[in-house]
Amino acid sequence: MAGCAAMNRRPESLLPDHHVLRTGPFRIRTHKPLKPSDPLVAELDSLSRQVGRAIGVAKYEGPDAVDVYLLKDEPSFRHYLKFFHPELPPRRAYFLATGNSRTIYTFVGDHLMEDLRHEATHALVNLSYPALPLWIDEGLAEVFEHPDRSAAPDPHIERFLADVNTGFVPDLARLEKITDVREMTPRDYRESWAWVRWGLAGPEPIRTSFTHFVRASAAATAQSGAAPSLAQRWNEVAPRLAPQGAPMVAWLTSEAGTRRTEVAAAPVDAGLRQARLQNDDTPSEISASSNPARTFETGSVPRGAKGGRPGFFRRLLGF
Repeated sequence: MAGCAAMNRRPESLLPDHHVLRTGPFRIRTHKPLKPSDPLVAELDSLSRQVGRAIGVAKYEGPDAVDVYLLKDEPSFRHYLKFFHPELPPRRAYFLATGNSRTIYTFVGDHLMEDLRHEATHALVNLSYPALPLWIDEGLAEVFEHPDRSAAPDPHIERFLADVNTGFVPDLARLEKITDVREMTPRDYRESWAWVRWGLAGPEPIRTSFTHFVRASAAATAQSGAAPSLAQRWNEVAPRLAPQGAPMVAWLTSEAGTRRTEVAAAPVDAGLRQARLQNDDTPSEISASSNPARTFETGSVPRGAKGGRPGFFRRLLGF
């Protein structure tokens, strides 16, 4: 009888579908119950407020939602990807958007908070600005992936300034021309972070024009099919500040530049606040020392339509 009972037991699904908790636009799906007071829920709620204040995203009270599949461990995550998304390279997390469907896949591990915040930022941006220029989309995800109250410093500043010290010259006009994520290098991600950081917390003319640009760019892109130029806009409103890289670099090295963008306080489990290597130049397997999570979006939605830019592998990071 015991053997028969065991044989009749329902096999565990590869994806967590036993428990669902809704918070804001996110439906978190887990194998085990998740309490509303869980640090992960608080982190997503805090992130939604932060991104909302930064770029003015809408309140999420409608039916649109982002499904977050939180697999129990790395082997389960890799097993699922192997059979259902064999085309994906090894990463720790993904955001996939196809039409009106938005899904995040990740697993419980040392880098859960960073990975989840990165992909959740992409999801929040996609809900309000599905046609935002690529460099801003990626730059926002880089800016907001660092967990609340993390004891570890954000590694972006050190790595970006290391690029500059080796002779790299930031060039926003060049970055604006990249429309395929597969063309972005690790340095392009770091530069995107720097320009977005400058736009969110830099001098007042820069902050104001950045906010206006973000809110207007999606509509302009949908109508014209071509993204407007923030480099040109910054040249008009603050020619002494931007888009040349020197003022931005000088600001980043100052006390104001090294502070994080103002964020809402939220309790976070210290055990989940571990810094990861950011934008390594060498590919690696999914592990505690692997490349950071990257966004992957499928579908062939026309540019400007709900769901994002075209291209089957538009969100795939090719390094």
